[in-house]
Amino acid sequence: MNLLSRRVTAYLDELVPPRPARLAELEAEARRTGFPIIGPATGHLCYLLTRLSNARQVFELGSGFGYSTAWFARAVKENGGGIVHHVVWDDRLSREARENLVALGLADVLWSGRIFERRDTSPATRGVRELTRRVQADPRWIASVIPLRDGLLVAQRVEEPLGLSDTLNTRAKESSR
Repeated sequence: MNLLSRRVTAYLDELVPPRPARLAELEAEARRTGFPIIGPATGHLCYLLTRLSNARQVFELGSGFGYSTAWFARAVKENGGGIVHHVVWDDRLSREARENLVALGLADVLWSGRIFERRDTSPATRGVRELTRRVQADPRWIASVIPLRDGLLVAQRVEEPLGLSDTLNTRAKESSR
């Protein structure tokens, strides 16, 4: 599901700087087969947020064949290296993701695994909703859902949680100086 019109999505995707050939091939494959990927604009946003936060560790829940993981992995590599925890529910997709990251020269920041046990029959959407709810409600996280593609949860874990009143008091003290 795409929250934006096709016209807006196409415009935003056209603004993204040229990508490595393999990423462009994955985009073409996704268009041809109807496989859902986050797309160039959302991928570039993930890259930018990872670079801006100087992230050295990223946890990605659900990546398909590694398109979005590649955006995170490139940023983590440029941030000095680290780990992208890439979770896929399908062994075949996980293998494809690793192959695509090898082709992009990004396989050395990848850790992949499976989050869904076969005996777990709950729908993936329930899991995503529950994760989003918990992260948003937990004061140890700063989080926002960005309405691109089918929604992008961006979250940063903080060392010491601040309550809203603590945050406002801190800002008030800083602005009065």
